[in-house]
Amino acid sequence: MINGFITINKPSGITSNKVLGIVKHYLREIGITDKLGHMGTLDPIATGVLPIAIGRATRLFDYSLDKIKIYEAEFLFGAFSESLDADTEITKMNFTMPEKAEIEVAIESILGTYGQIPPQYSAKSVDGVRAYKLARRGEYVELKPKTITVYSCDVISIEGNTAKMKISCSGGTYIRAIGRDIAEKLGTKAVMTKLNRIQSGTFSIDESITLSDIENDPSCLSKKIIGMEKFLKDFPQIEIDPAEKKTILDGKKIKIDVKQDVFYVVNCEGVLCGIGYAGEDSFKMKTWLL
Repeated sequence: MINGFITINKPSGITSNKVLGIVKHYLREIGITDKLGHMGTLDPIATGVLPIAIGRATRLFDYSLDKIKIYEAEFLFGAFSESLDADTEITKMNFTMPEKAEIEVAIESILGTYGQIPPQYSAKSVDGVRAYKLARRGEYVELKPKTITVYSCDVISIEGNTAKMKISCSGGTYIRAIGRDIAEKLGTKAVMTKLNRIQSGTFSIDESITLSDIENDPSCLSKKIIGMEKFLKDFPQIEIDPAEKKTILDGKKIKIDVKQDVFYVVNCEGVLCGIGYAGEDSFKMKTWLL
């Protein structure tokens, strides 16, 4: 069994699920038939890092949700589209781009942790229906704010009414909505015209392979598999003995003198076992990776 990750440099114009299907096809060609799942959807127009988990690494999805993501995005100010990006018709408005310093003042309002209103064209579920499906029917609903964190947002360049920015944020952040919120502070609207994810947690674009690479040489997939240890490197580590391992394999809790309310990577005799959680009075395994 193969357990680990492959990072794809996703091209524009294709869904994340389609990329997953292509990778699955070529992995099967080289004899790898383990379970797959992508970790962090990119919209069709977006490019960049798309981590794909293989085998038991798919069990780590929930632990990827709070990982920091870094993007390069381009926003056209003085423009509007229903989807906040180039996926729907763009209408330009009369607007004179302010100086970089003024834009940076507006950016300050979206730094830190706040409740971000998702775009109407989003995958948020409203009474069992995706918001984007309702929006396409002309039905607009009030979406609840989602708590996100923007760690940094730097203006890389300005050309005409287009500003290129580098954004570091928490998982679940809508970059389109960041452009919308900055534009609102400037008294206008904005459309995201390009988006490239250059980092997703521990995975960077430098280690990613393209679909062209795979199509030209499917065997490159087996050479590019990243072990689960890289994903888990920022977790605190603990070592348990074989007797303790047997106890928690039986679903029981054990006593370990560690900091409480923390997830730990658990090893036994140098072998990765999984992720456990230290509660008030005991330690219990949450995710087995054996």
